[in-house]
Amino acid sequence: MDRDVKERNKGLAQKRRLLSESKKRITELDMIFKRLYEDNISGKLTDERFHKLSTDYEAEQMQAQPPLKSLS
Repeated sequence: MDRDVKERNKGLAQKRRLLSESKKRITELDMIFKRLYEDNISGKLTDERFHKLSTDYEAEQMQAQPPLKSLS
C-alpha cells in the first residue's frame, strides 16, 4: 500500500515538474517572439530570417503545449 502511494506521489511530482517546465518554456518563447518582432520592425532582422526563426519557435511552442493540456 505504501509503495503504491509513494509511486503515485513520485509520478505526480514528475508531472508537476514537466508542467512547470513547459509553462516556463512557453513564457520564454512568448518573450522571444516579442523580441523577434521588434527586431524585425526596427530593421535589425530581415523578413526572411524573421519568418524562419518564428516558424521554428512556433513549432517548438506547439510541441510544448500538449503536455500542458494533458497534465492540467
